[in-house]
Amino acid sequence: MHFIKKLKNSDTHRDIIKAFIFCMLFLAWTILNRVFLFLPPMLGMLFIIFMNVYQQKNSTFIFAIVICLVIFESENQLPLGILSIIFLVLNHLITKKFNLIFGQNPLFIFLYIGALYLSYILVMYIIKMFGSGTSFDVYPIFIAYFLCESLIGLFYEYFRD
Repeated sequence: MHFIKKLKNSDTHRDIIKAFIFCMLFLAWTILNRVFLFLPPMLGMLFIIFMNVYQQKNSTFIFAIVICLVIFESENQLPLGILSIIFLVLNHLITKKFNLIFGQNPLFIFLYIGALYLSYILVMYIIKMFGSGTSFDVYPIFIAYFLCESLIGLFYEYFRD
């Protein structure tokens, strides 16, 4: 009984439980995405959440997001770790620079998610070009994914504050 009271009062355990639930929800969404192809993969939302938790230095949720990226890559038979590298590079090269120069603006979400998808398409094209055997094609549905996730990210930023 003492352990349960201690578990309730610990913020670290709450963060771990929240991160686990977050990963399970993303896994369920990824499975639904594989069945219903019109659902966006939510990579843009993961990037927006990653930007926020990276800024707060919340290592538990950063680890949860990396797990979600590995889940996405393994479900789509992509090379593991590519999306994590893209997230880090975009966060350092684009997000931090734009926030430093122009300040925080919620409309930059369109830029961030667009840069994420363009980087993702470019890296997958380069990997396919060198013959890794991935079956990756650029479909027009990426535009719909970009718009849908940008709007969801805009609502997230609006209601997060």
